[in-house]
Amino acid sequence: MRIDQHGRIALPMMRRGKPIGDPSGRLTADAASDAIERLAEAAGFEGRARPPAP
Repeated sequence: MRIDQHGRIALPMMRRGKPIGDPSGRLTADAASDAIERLAEAAGFEGRARPPAP
């Protein structure tokens, strides 16, 4: 279960229909790279925040 910045229960984070993140509440590398990619897109940057999957 995640709690948002306002203290409410947040929806699980999903990628391609699968839950992401660490159950203990820590950000995994994948979750952090998702956030970085979204921020970079919003700022007008192009590219990937993580290397392609093997």
